[in-house]
Amino acid sequence: MSSHPLLIELDTQRWAIHSFDENTWQISNVDASVDQSPDTITDALRTVLKSINYRNEPAVIAVRDEWCLSEPVADSSGKPTQQTMLYALEEMLPIAAEDVVADFLQNKSPTLGICVDLAHLRTPFDILRSASVNIKAICPRALLALQQRMQTQPAPAGTDLVWQEAQRVHLFHLEDGKPVTWQTGSLDDLSNRLNLYCLNRNEPLAIHIEADSDELKKIADAIPDVSVTGQSDLALEDALRPGAVSIASHQARPWIDLHREPLIEAKSQSAWQKSAGLVLAAIILLAVSISASMLWRAHQYERIAHESLIVQQQVFRDTFKGNRMPPNIRSRMLSEARILQQQMETSSQPPQSDSALVTLVHAMKNIPPSQTLNVIEMRFESNRMRLRGKTDKHGQADQIAAAIRKSEHMNVSPPQTNRTAQGMIDYSISATRIQTTGQEARP
Repeated sequence: MSSHPLLIELDTQRWAIHSFDENTWQISNVDASVDQSPDTITDALRTVLKSINYRNEPAVIAVRDEWCLSEPVADSSGKPTQQTMLYALEEMLPIAAEDVVADFLQNKSPTLGICVDLAHLRTPFDILRSASVNIKAICPRALLALQQRMQTQPAPAGTDLVWQEAQRVHLFHLEDGKPVTWQTGSLDDLSNRLNLYCLNRNEPLAIHIEADSDELKKIADAIPDVSVTGQSDLALEDALRPGAVSIASHQARPWIDLHREPLIEAKSQSAWQKSAGLVLAAIILLAVSISASMLWRAHQYERIAHESLIVQQQVFRDTFKGNRMPPNIRSRMLSEARILQQQMETSSQPPQSDSALVTLVHAMKNIPPSQTLNVIEMRFESNRMRLRGKTDKHGQADQIAAAIRKSEHMNVSPPQTNRTAQGMIDYSISATRIQTTGQEARP
């Protein structure tokens, strides 16, 4: 193979690879139907490139015309840029600017805007890059042929061009040898398009027909406002190849080139996105692992807490037989431990010279004779006392403590009460005898 460039026509069913070999253009096909995976298409493309001895020659990609949306754009900003014209095109077509790749053929006025949905181009573009194809330009198929046609056979001024290819027709409105509008459709719809075109222009339409049959001329002659100024039979595909050579060899710049952002940006960022995806997956996996570990630990702590509660309940039952289980066992046990500690500290002190009977008298002398005492335990020492008993009302424990508190020699703590399983109230009253200076009156 010589150093001639490649022409690759993209379609939904097959890709046509045009290569130049021994002064002849050869066409090799790659199955690109929907049932073929991207990897399968890539392998098939590599096989074709190897068979034609491809050596990184520049390739011009011709995009299927049905993928293209076009509209003349009039930018009112005064300083038109690619971005401002894209926003203007977005307002005229059912597209979102971030979902398409677009280019603009600037003319005096207006500018022809053409865009293709990224969903059509992203996968083919990735396949071409994976197969190491040296992409020079990506052009709409009909615009690539028209550019070559106008460079070699310019249409007369004021004449539009109608180009037929099989049952499909392209209608170009030209100004200064460049298209300002581009309409494409079926041959059956041509009559309606020409009538509507004349109606919008409000003037007769002169066209040059590029077709290999007289069918298109018959349709045009049937419309009063349309006049045919000439006819030739250049096939659109025959203009594609020299057009690709002209662009690949830098003899001409493509009118419309879709080999640009965001299509290129999406590819150039693909490696970064892949790495970012792996990092994100690792972060998610780490988060899941940490969450699972925390859940496991929480389950372990809950199990330990439950086992501890069972032990506390058993200790309470063994220690305070017959008492109802309090809501907060730990608090009750700590309270009892403080009382026991006080008792142990008291027992460790040296014995007092006063008799415990003095404490008994000071504690009991103010209890009314009518007060019934159901006593479980009474403990009197020289300087402290403790009274445990049962009653059927909480208030009676307070009455007993208040009676003992009447003695000026007794410092009484608030009574502690607890309702038993039988409905009775267990109470415990503790008090200390106040030591006074001088001789204390004996009872």
